[in-house]
Amino acid sequence: DPGMWSPVTEELRSYWVTKGTDECQHADGDFSASERKYEHEQHPRRCTRSMFQRVYTKSGEVSERKWLIYSPTTGSVYCFACKLFSNDQKNHFGNAGFQDWKHADRALSMHENSECHRRAMVSLTTHMDTEGRIDKCLVTQYRAEKQYWCDVLHRILKVVRFLAERGLALHGENEIFGSPHNGNFLGIVELIVKYDAFLAQHINKHGNMGRGHVPYLSSTICEVFIALLEEKVFEHIVKELKEAKYFSVLVDSIPDISNLDQLTCVVRYVLPNGPVERFLTFLDFETHSGQDIAKSLLQFFEKIGVNIADCQGQSYDNASNLSGKYQGMQAWIRERSENAVYIPCCAHSLNLVGQCAVDCCFTAISFFSFVQKLYFFAASTKRWKVLLERLAETNEKLPVVKNLSETRWSVHTDAVTALRKGYDRIKATLDHLSCDDSQKPDTRIEKTMEKLEISIMTEIWHTILERFHKTSAKLQDPKMDFNTAPVLLESLHAFINSLRSQFSHFEEQGKNHKSCVDYYRNELHRRRKRNRQYDDGESEETQLLPCESFRIETYLVIMDKLSSALAQRLDAYKEVCSRFGFLSKLTSMSVGEIHDTAKKLLQYYSTYLEDCVIEELVHFSEFVKTEFARKSSGDGPEIQMYRLLVQNGLQDTFPNIHIILHMYLCLMILNCSGEHSFSKMVLIKNRLRSTMHQERLNMLTLMSIEHEILRTIDFSDLINDFAERKARKRPL
Repeated sequence: DPGMWSPVTEELRSYWVTKGTDECQHADGDFSASERKYEHEQHPRRCTRSMFQRVYTKSGEVSERKWLIYSPTTGSVYCFACKLFSNDQKNHFGNAGFQDWKHADRALSMHENSECHRRAMVSLTTHMDTEGRIDKCLVTQYRAEKQYWCDVLHRILKVVRFLAERGLALHGENEIFGSPHNGNFLGIVELIVKYDAFLAQHINKHGNMGRGHVPYLSSTICEVFIALLEEKVFEHIVKELKEAKYFSVLVDSIPDISNLDQLTCVVRYVLPNGPVERFLTFLDFETHSGQDIAKSLLQFFEKIGVNIADCQGQSYDNASNLSGKYQGMQAWIRERSENAVYIPCCAHSLNLVGQCAVDCCFTAISFFSFVQKLYFFAASTKRWKVLLERLAETNEKLPVVKNLSETRWSVHTDAVTALRKGYDRIKATLDHLSCDDSQKPDTRIEKTMEKLEISIMTEIWHTILERFHKTSAKLQDPKMDFNTAPVLLESLHAFINSLRSQFSHFEEQGKNHKSCVDYYRNELHRRRKRNRQYDDGESEETQLLPCESFRIETYLVIMDKLSSALAQRLDAYKEVCSRFGFLSKLTSMSVGEIHDTAKKLLQYYSTYLEDCVIEELVHFSEFVKTEFARKSSGDGPEIQMYRLLVQNGLQDTFPNIHIILHMYLCLMILNCSGEHSFSKMVLIKNRLRSTMHQERLNMLTLMSIEHEILRTIDFSDLINDFAERKARKRPL
């Protein structure tokens, strides 16, 4: 700040002569401190960016006034050369500063042509020329030393960033060059040395020198760089989050390899190009109660300076400690942010629907138990080889049997699909194994596949799970918006209801398998006799056929359970859909419907929206219909509307619409980002790195997940600081 250069010493002159005017000009800064009110003028005047440019009248050329510098504290402008080298008390540009903006153009032109300015410029040029100076050799040596360490640190930083963004271990058993156990960091440096003569020379000179020597190749410098890189990424995310203002939060927990609970925190906010989801950290919490988890989250947001009142949504799985309406985490968050609506994860809800249907009746449980039992082929290499040989007998490439999983429901789809496509071949393999006396008795399950019920259940669950899997995959699309997700679930609900009358179709498909021709009849099973009352009459009980019994007791039970579970899960999204569902059909709404919608929004968001939102919605709905706004980008209509406002600078024209779209697009739909952070955690804190402390885990996980930000950040300032510190330590 040139306004604080008092007194001007020789040390200060030498410093700024070396630095130049780039860091003290402030030509693109805020000029609010320079405002002055003049008599007989309605508006105040201030310093402007145009004053830092000189326009030649005749030629029209423009040149930058590098000598002009601005003081943010005093609100005055100075001449760089006159401030450092002029003693003329009448020279305002070198003494007290210039503030007469009414006559600024004339004063700047006069100063450029003044004698005192020319003398100061000559003095500045003389000092900038190091010829004849006593410390010329020291300056040259210092700059060479600085550049040397800058080149070294540039290579080291690239290696550290490469390993961090991939979640790989850096250190090994030792730090000796040439050792096969020196870790990934030194191993990659050794590889680069073969193709980099500069680094090879550095290793030959400074490698394996032991303690007391600082080559910047040790584990210590790696840890310092990891901390600095993580700090840059974290500050970038927090800055984006504060600028975006509105956000939603995702919280989920899982134990790590050390059996310590890791509570992931992910936020979703909107950038000019659309919504993004960013991992922040793993939080510490005392117990699994909703109050303690909410307390941990609130303390973290307070620490980084983010206002929880701007939280518009919260998304968790369906665990009661998080989703509980009264004592769950969502209740504690809504006490501090009443608009933070709870949105259960769509994909997790869909998995719960499938799990509920599987457990609805004994036949369904028995079927998936049989599917899991088929995986016994993998327990023996001999049996697995026989299965592969049987499956390879056909021209079509058939999938092998799969192991079921309680969390990944896509595996259920793969397992049932493998059974359906290779049904006859798997049955033939089981028949072959049943004739082998060396096999254990519990592996002989070939008679189960002869039941028509198993074949029909295979066809039923293949159709259901395939639709569930496709829907779940689409829901996990990063471009999925909240209005589309419930529509997908509603269409799936309608599809399940349509299957209720298609039992005969599945029965015909089940009979296509050669080994299944009829329903299973257990003649030894005692027939149940219903207790008859005295007024029931003398009519005999009618016994259902196996076909009707299976349809009523199994098929309809599964379909009804799926339908009711889906309808129950859809109710959780009604609150948000009632607020923002109009956005997807804004162009087709009448003026009366827009008025009713705007009034509802004002009830929910009276502190954010103005009363003129009604007129804005009507105006904006007509604007979206124009040819100018009808440029499709392949995204949802809500994202297109938001980009239309931002890219064309219409936020001031439709401020309330901008707020509405911002709050809508920041709503969290899925917990996929949380699951992604757990996958990275398992990769980073694995069996060989189970003693990693919490702070280092947070740093490495953040850099690995947000590697796109890590790659875009400019680290030249960081390298220069390190190079300067290292150069000062060298004997010059």
